[in-house]
Amino acid sequence: MEPIIPWPIHFIIVYYLLFLAVAYNIIARWLFFRKKMNNPESYADYLAKLSYITRKPVHILFVIAGEESKIPKYMIRSDLDKYLDNLGDDDYLPSYVKEFLDEGKEIIKETKVSIFNLTGV
Repeated sequence: MEPIIPWPIHFIIVYYLLFLAVAYNIIARWLFFRKKMNNPESYADYLAKLSYITRKPVHILFVIAGEESKIPKYMIRSDLDKYLDNLGDDDYLPSYVKEFLDEGKEIIKETKVSIFNLTGV
């Protein structure tokens, strides 16, 4: 008895469905990235966007904010460790980093970031 669908067609259908799944994943990630980066809602989002724009890691931004506020290095390190342990939680972001982000919030917000624009400007 012959199968209803010829045998090679199964491979075409499987590869087509696999292609759709990969394409959906790429598009969904791109849309999420665009929404998060161009519409920051929390201090953690602003910090991530600033890190992306300046190409500086978060720990360097912590040090810069701490040095501007004359915070001792051991306290900056402690605050950074606490923040990284609870990543994305604004409650663990120290006040000097929040003040640092507030100073440049409008510039950070106005800068549009594209996944295809590697300079972030």
